[in-house]
Amino acid sequence: MAEFNEVVSFMENVESKNAKLEKKKESLKKVYKEITQLESNLARVKLKATKILDEIKTLSNPSNAEA
Repeated sequence: MAEFNEVVSFMENVESKNAKLEKKKESLKKVYKEITQLESNLARVKLKATKILDEIKTLSNPSNAEA
């Protein structure tokens, strides 16, 4: 009977650890999604900044503005 109780205890421990791992997995999925969104936003901001810098360069160089 003691062996059976050990097996039951072991299985409960495994199930508990699996549940904790599943929660961590879900948390990591959320973090990954947030990082992906931040990377996308950063790319958009970089593109806007590049366009603004190009416009500033064009406006600050009169010979290019006339062309």
